[in-house]
Amino acid sequence: MHPRTLLTLDLVRSFPRADHKLSKLLAYTLYMLDPILGDRLSVASRWRGAHPLHAFILLTTRCNMSCEDCFFVDVINDKSVGHLDYNLDEIKKVYKSGLFNTVSRVILYGGEPTLCKDLYPIIRFFRQRGIVVSMTSNVIRIDRKILEELKSADLNMLNLSIYKETSRGVRRNLEYIEKVLEDARSGAFDPERIEISYHGVDVESYRWAYDFAKQVGARHLLFNRTFYTDYNPKDGGFAENEEFADEYVSLCRRIEKEKQLNFYHATYRGTPNTCSFTTNAFAVGPVETLSPCCMVTPDKKFGSISEPGPLIDFKNGFLSKQVPNLCKECHLLGTKHF
Repeated sequence: MHPRTLLTLDLVRSFPRADHKLSKLLAYTLYMLDPILGDRLSVASRWRGAHPLHAFILLTTRCNMSCEDCFFVDVINDKSVGHLDYNLDEIKKVYKSGLFNTVSRVILYGGEPTLCKDLYPIIRFFRQRGIVVSMTSNVIRIDRKILEELKSADLNMLNLSIYKETSRGVRRNLEYIEKVLEDARSGAFDPERIEISYHGVDVESYRWAYDFAKQVGARHLLFNRTFYTDYNPKDGGFAENEEFADEYVSLCRRIEKEKQLNFYHATYRGTPNTCSFTTNAFAVGPVETLSPCCMVTPDKKFGSISEPGPLIDFKNGFLSKQVPNLCKECHLLGTKHF
């Protein structure tokens, strides 16, 4: 079963426990009507921008790796930025924000989420309120015991990032992924609820990731691409070459045609200057600052959970097709990802 289908069914089953049911139903109705309404009802678009469906929670800025192309290299393991981890009480406070009234899916990421002491209570907190929860991990700390804890906490989807080799702060984790999948198949976690993901800058490495996913018997594979920042510029050492895009699209089509696993990647929808992340989601970090998507570090320039005005202004600009410089090189611009 495709991860989207699985999470949708989980959402339906969990809905009786949800808070703000009418707001959530309205948000999903407008989301489903978006292909029909388009830009013809600006009031609906602006309402959607202020009432997101998805929340990316930067659960911790601590990590057991130091990847040079990390989206959050400017804050990872940096104590000077302030509070590094969320605890359950802080999550409860954040949840009371109006931004969460329509949220039906939470994605926990970092840093490395398994370093967060309150990880399991936080997952349970959201699940008890009818919100589906996904988590992204670099796998290094995940053993059978942690898998069983995640299963007991009712985590809906576990995303395992692939790291092919050890170099420059990165640890090879292929054997860890294999072991996690073996433990899952023997009952520690539902293997249908594990996807592996990869991002790189050359098509050959994506081909390798696809072969690796098939080799270890993964059910789901997600391809991400590099997001350029001041710390990881387009002309830097972790950049795609000019031929990458066409070769990448060709590979994705081949994988979809072969149907060896459930394959998930951003797909073009032919609507320029749009972003499903910015329209449908937001991110929040441990110091309660906000961000329009999961690839941009939460920062006070986007507002805070108690003062979200700057974030809403950013979203409204996007909905008016005014793409900021921050996003002009993003590969997700004009694609459909949710």
